[in-house]
Amino acid sequence: MNVIEARGLTKVYGGRAVVRDFSMTVAASDIYGFVGKNGAGKSTVMKMICGDALPTAGEVVLFESDRAATGAAGAAGPDEGGVRRIGVLIEEPGLLLNLSAYRNLMAKALAWGIVDGPARCEEVLRLIEQGKIDTSPLITHRFPLDRIEEAYRIFENKEDGVIKIAVYN
Repeated sequence: MNVIEARGLTKVYGGRAVVRDFSMTVAASDIYGFVGKNGAGKSTVMKMICGDALPTAGEVVLFESDRAATGAAGAAGPDEGGVRRIGVLIEEPGLLLNLSAYRNLMAKALAWGIVDGPARCEEVLRLIEQGKIDTSPLITHRFPLDRIEEAYRIFENKEDGVIKIAVYN
């Protein structure tokens, strides 16, 4: 059984193709690694495979599923059921961008064996809301006010590893 099938993946950011016509198949029990220079597209391919970024063209199929999420121009990312069966940590943040803040906290609480995870996660979110926890280290992008539409597009589409955007005047 193939656990990953990537066919003709292409990803374009801001008019620049960062991945062009990438294809691969990984069978169950295979070990697969990416080697390449910075900027070669390794992380972008992994983001398309795990559903953090939809391909501009091509498709991803996980666990030989016949369903896929449709992206730009009919491109397809992995189906939600397949994504639920994989775990991926790409680069630094360790956040699952398709999950809410609460669900991200719960995933960490479960992984770390925190007692009474739901109550602790709710407490953390309440402290953030009250301004008692500084979230400024989570800012990944900064935009001037006159580029707010671009900032919104990047945040809405979860592009470029965005976590939090600061808009300034």
